[in-house]
Order: sequence, then structure tokens, then C-alpha cells
Amino acid sequence: MRYAKHLLIFAILLMIPTAALAQNRFEVSPYVGWRHGNDISDVSGVAVNLDSGVAYGFMIDVGITSNLYAEFIYSYRNTTGNVFIPPGLPETGPTGNFDIEGKVNYYQGGLLYQWDLQNPMIKPFIVGTLGAANMSSDSAGESFSNTQFSWSGGAGIKVMFTKNIGFRGEYRLFGTSTNFVGRGGWCDWWGFCYTFLTNRYLYQSQFAAALTVGF
Repeated sequence: MRYAKHLLIFAILLMIPTAALAQNRFEVSPYVGWRHGNDISDVSGVAVNLDSGVAYGFMIDVGITSNLYAEFIYSYRNTTGNVFIPPGLPETGPTGNFDIEGKVNYYQGGLLYQWDLQNPMIKPFIVGTLGAANMSSDSAGESFSNTQFSWSGGAGIKVMFTKNIGFRGEYRLFGTSTNFVGRGGWCDWWGFCYTFLTNRYLYQSQFAAALTVGF
């Protein structure tokens, strides 16, 4: 699974030259945003709560028609959080709340549709993408990394200052399957390792502001 995100990016990038032949419009939008953390929990009571904070990334959009674009998004967040370990698990070790550090990164591709208004410099849009989310953490010398299916959907607006330079603001909701292959795991600072299996989705919302450069 560790190569899944690289294969996904490669597949999406292969589609870009084809779309570019149909429409000579190419946009790059580096952004900074605020991502809501949210949490996932295990049927045994293990709970992971991720903190909210600043996220970074970029969108690449290639015109298929004047209103329809193929989009690739990369979103990065180095996050902190908290793990709750309930008493009574098969594993021995401390129970209670523990701080963690990790990353949740998204790699997705899909479609963006924008509307034409009377003012051609203002373009509201909706967007939907599919891809992968990589969730990882390091603790007590142990590394954990898992890549799962994810999707996102959102809406926003582009305000173009010139034909090629503008502002893009958007709200987007990310959904990620947490059905880990086998059982997931986490190790605390004392070296005790716990395993758990989730059957829920991780939902994260994100507000982003971007500088859009068109070609």
C-alpha cells in the first residue's frame, strides 16, 4: 500500500496532457487553509482525536471545456492529536489519554465545474475528487503508515484580477475510509503497542485560500 499514492499521482498526471489538448487553459493554485481535525474510534473503545490546524497544498486544473476542468489536489497537514486507551484491552500497558504527532495527506483527482456570470472575472464553482489519504505517525521509535481510499467535495469562487492571476476561495469536505487492512496499531512513549480495528470514516473539513495562476 505504500506505493499506492505514487501510482495514483502518476495516473492522474497521465490524464493532464490529454485534457490540455482539448482546452488551452492550465491553472495552478497553491493554497493555505484551516483543516478541522475530527476523530475516529474503535469498537473496543480506542479513540483517536486529531487537532485542527493549518494545512498546505496546491490544486492543478486543466481545462476540458471553458467550464469543465480536470483537477488534481494535494493537501498536507502535520497534525497533533490525542489517543484514548480504555482499560481492559488484551494488550498490557498504560491506559488513559496520550498525545500523538502525525500526518494526514490527501492525493486526489476529479472534476471542477464553474459557472459564467455577467462579470466574467467572477466564477463560482463546485468540485469533486477521488483518491487516497495517507495517515502516518511516529512514536517511541515505532512508525505507522496507512494509505486508504478517500474522496472530497466542495464549492467555492474564483475572483480573477487579470486574465491569468486571481484569488480562489473554497470549502471542501474530505472523507476517508478507516477500514484498515488487518488491524491498525499505535505505540505509546513507553514502548507498549496496541492494535485496533475501525469501521468508520474520518471526516475533515477544510477552508482554503489560494493564489490562482493561469496559462
